[in-house]
Amino acid sequence: MIITMLNKNDEFWAALASVINGNPTEEEKTLVDDWLQEDVNNSKILEYFKKIGYNASLDEADELKGEIYLRVQEKIRRHFYKRIVRIWQYVSAACFAALIIIGSLTLPRMFENKNKFLTSYIETQCPPGIKSSVTLSDGSIVELNAGSTLMSTSKMPGM
Repeated sequence: MIITMLNKNDEFWAALASVINGNPTEEEKTLVDDWLQEDVNNSKILEYFKKIGYNASLDEADELKGEIYLRVQEKIRRHFYKRIVRIWQYVSAACFAALIIIGSLTLPRMFENKNKFLTSYIETQCPPGIKSSVTLSDGSIVELNAGSTLMSTSKMPGM
């Protein structure tokens, strides 16, 4: 059946296209009718050709080829851009995850280090009933009366 179709001439294919397109001449109708009577399955083939919109015109075939080429190129381009967008989505998600991890590891340390910058004080108390003297790092002497308190920063050497 397929072999007999391949042996058909250009006139037959043009007639088949005319029948499918709905504008055949009497001669083209007769040619296609004769072909339909050659084999029972030829009617299924004709229906298939109608379904796919077969057209045997060589001029239109070249145009269709160009149109199909452009459609394929457009699909390839869209697929390529979708891949690029998908890759950038993965990259941005990975970067966001890395920022979250780094932030969760460094944030507690930032608050730990904050306490180092706070000023700490040293307090020296003199018990009631006793007088005492404290010598500071710069050599000055401070006399404390009973029950008094001396408060200075820890950065002050000698305390």
